Amino acid sequence: MSFFILSYSVVLRHTAEEVLAACLEAVEPVRALFTSLLQKQVMEDLMDGFKNQSWFAGFDITDELPRKYSLKEWIKHAKEAQATVFIAVHGGIGEDGTLQGLLEDEGVSYTGPGVLASRTCMDKVMTSQALSNLSEFGIHTISKDVKRTEDIMHETFPNVWDELIKKLQCLTLCVKPAKDGCSTGVARLCSSEDLAVYVQALKDCIPRIPPNTLSKTHGMIEMPNPTPEFLIFEPFVETDEIIVSSKAKQQLSWKGRRRWVEMTVGVIGKRGSMHSLSPSLTVKESGDILSLEEKFQGTLTCLSLPLHVFF
Repeated sequence: MSFFILSYSVVLRHTAEEVLAACLEAVEPVRALFTSLLQKQVMEDLMDGFKNQSWFAGFDITDELPRKYSLKEWIKHAKEAQATVFIAVHGGIGEDGTLQGLLEDEGVSYTGPGVLASRTCMDKVMTSQALSNLSEFGIHTISKDVKRTEDIMHETFPNVWDELIKKLQCLTLCVKPAKDGCSTGVARLCSSEDLAVYVQALKDCIPRIPPNTLSKTHGMIEMPNPTPEFLIFEPFVETDEIIVSSKAKQQLSWKGRRRWVEMTVGVIGKRGSMHSLSPSLTVKESGDILSLEEKFQGTLTCLSLPLHVFF
């Protein structure tokens, strides 16, 4: 894995993919030489105009090219700088405790949970097991069945489907990789045909399932890579659909037909003295599950609401 030390001009992009493309373009030898010469000329012209301005004294407007580091070099650099690493890596080593462990080994402080908590929470089965003893406090986890992906690929899908809905006592299922972050590979399955399509996508290593490929309306489903060793199946919990009113954009349309509302609530404090922040609702554009694009590319509406709306 490689790391780039970035300037603000490179960071200011809409997506990580665009940032990476800017990095690779900037460090390409011919491009880097041209940029360096052009930058030098522009800086000289700017400084000629600014040198007589007293308010500009002390400002540094230089813009360095991206610098590439190996993971080991980057951690060494952070240690020498006595920096606290703000972990914003999504998925993979950034969430499963690997990066946290490497930083701890070198004595580099970082934000977020430690190695054990990260490793546990990245594994949905381990997380469920860790929470199972909290039922007396009103915290419950849904019933689930874990199956090896390879085994499912060699079974007949109608048989697997019938076994799952009978065991979980439901009509539709939610499937997800046992170890992955966010919405990757999360889908609602309504039939054995849906299960067949989903498993075939894994088998063919398809990067994404196009919208509305399954029987129930849905958005783009980003698929995991590599293929997960285990899949988790759970009863699909239908929540109330909440939309922004077409008549008044500052009002919500909420019919309240079901028992459940999906919300996010942050909690802060120490054990035994926790306080919740105001809950927020996320308005989905389509389907039953938030897509990665909706979560991270600013295509959704997220509303923070006062508590009296819910109670």
